[in-house]
Amino acid sequence: SWVYTFRAERFNVGLSRAGQSSDLAPNAAYLPEVLAVLQGRNPTRFKRLTSLLSVVFPAIKGISVRPVGNDQVEIVTWTIDPDRERDDLALPLNESGTGVGQVLAMLYVALNAAHPRVILIDEPNSFLHPGAVRKLFEILKHNGAQHQFIVTTHSPAVLNASDPSTLLRLRMDDGESIIERLDVAAAKDLQ
Repeated sequence: SWVYTFRAERFNVGLSRAGQSSDLAPNAAYLPEVLAVLQGRNPTRFKRLTSLLSVVFPAIKGISVRPVGNDQVEIVTWTIDPDRERDDLALPLNESGTGVGQVLAMLYVALNAAHPRVILIDEPNSFLHPGAVRKLFEILKHNGAQHQFIVTTHSPAVLNASDPSTLLRLRMDDGESIIERLDVAAAKDLQ
């Protein structure tokens, strides 16, 4: 798919079937599968993705994908250094905060998509702390420049962090949606 949508809701993407696909579904449904493939085929890029996730979420020291029964794989997060070999302390992604799966999927697309993609991000401030939003957009600017990001928000902090090239305001007027283009450089429009 060419369009990925990241909505302000919890992804239930911590567990999926095992397979060989490296193409992430638009709703990130097979995130464990594609991460398992990346972990096996390109460990250096997997390590880079893990380190970028740690920039957004400093408490996460690593991620890994492990097999679980019935031909499935599961993403786990490490809040201690994985080199300590305490796999009993690794937490399933589905037990992590809402934003972790979202950010992990966004970073996967930014780092792995062979062709430019459209990435829709709905209200990132609803699933990320303002500091995490800022770090995420810094990473996406440097690692996802070939992609088009469309962000919806009510938050001035998200506007500032995303540093948009185009800024549109949508409002309702007598039941009609009105779209206004705003001057990005004008600070009063960002309020």
